[in-house]
Amino acid sequence: MNIKYEIKKISKIYNIEAPNIIFNEYLAFSYSNMTLYLKKIEDEKLLFLSFHEFRHYMQDLYIKKHNDIKAKRYKYEMDNYNNLNYIDLEIEIDAYAFSYMILKKYYNIDYKLNDLIKDKILNYIDKEVI
Repeated sequence: MNIKYEIKKISKIYNIEAPNIIFNEYLAFSYSNMTLYLKKIEDEKLLFLSFHEFRHYMQDLYIKKHNDIKAKRYKYEMDNYNNLNYIDLEIEIDAYAFSYMILKKYYNIDYKLNDLIKDKILNYIDKEVI
């Protein structure tokens, strides 16, 4: 599966410009400065983690275009990421929920969520439009 193509496809669905994508062997999956840093792994985990990082890109775009409560919360969490509890960050739960829903909706994949965060993700999906 060509992950760059898949990211471009989902970008078109959400009507946003696709991010830069750099594949690497050593860094974990991450997002910074409009660029997704991804590992080359050919399985569902690659898709899930790639779309997770893509959602952080979308959150960053949201912050740049809006000045509402959600944008301020996203910005605060991104700016204070290392000082906050990862599992309680809305930006992370939102990114996990987005990945889960994209795989289910467009790829017919029911991704197995980590038991530690599964309930938070499913509750978030129930209350948010993703």
